[in-house]
Amino acid sequence: MAKKSSKWSFYFFGIVMLAIGYIAGNVGTFLTDETFKVSTIDIPKPGETIQQEETTQIPPTLQEKTDENGFYYIGDENAPMTMTEFTDYQCPFCQRYFFGAFQQIKEKYIKEGKLKYVVASPFPYHQNSGAATYAALCAGEQGKFFDMHEKLFIYQNSWGYSENPEEEMLKYAKDLNLDTAAFQICLQNGSSKFDEKISTSMKKAAKYGLQGTPTFMIGDTPFVGAQPFADFEKLLD
Repeated sequence: MAKKSSKWSFYFFGIVMLAIGYIAGNVGTFLTDETFKVSTIDIPKPGETIQQEETTQIPPTLQEKTDENGFYYIGDENAPMTMTEFTDYQCPFCQRYFFGAFQQIKEKYIKEGKLKYVVASPFPYHQNSGAATYAALCAGEQGKFFDMHEKLFIYQNSWGYSENPEEEMLKYAKDLNLDTAAFQICLQNGSSKFDEKISTSMKKAAKYGLQGTPTFMIGDTPFVGAQPFADFEKLLD
């Protein structure tokens, strides 16, 4: 299984600096009333889950692909606008964004071919999020990155508080009809397989001056936080 110890140590300094800048610059953004209006869902308590699977599945017509960085995306490759998400699977505001504004962005822009939506390789900012990133990328090798992406947010408060998150992720892999043996081997080798890709994602965020999660590049414009859909709409229209 993927280890939860010092394999992330080479990211430590960068993560600390990003976190300090993020807290200093964006606490006000995330603690406004508007931020908490993003979604009407009740964020579950530890051990509880969100039963949203029927309504949040990526439509089969939106086949996932990878871009030149190896990042997964959905939508029309030649869409007039590209939006890149920088996320962390254990980040509660990332979960809020997924169930809030993202669902509306998907319906209005991605499904309609107006937006190419890229998810940069997710960051390992939290205790169990490194294993979650490996799980999503391993699922991507079997064509189901976005399906696992969804599962990880649905069950964030299950695997996020687990002492053995990889065991939980194997359950999700089985639910998604993945080759679980191949998935497990992939998880065990996650560091050697994916750390370079994760590093590329973090360097790309730093290049844009992005701090914390969730953050976005909408075209050439940086956008911070799990904001209301209307705020995204202003940049996407």
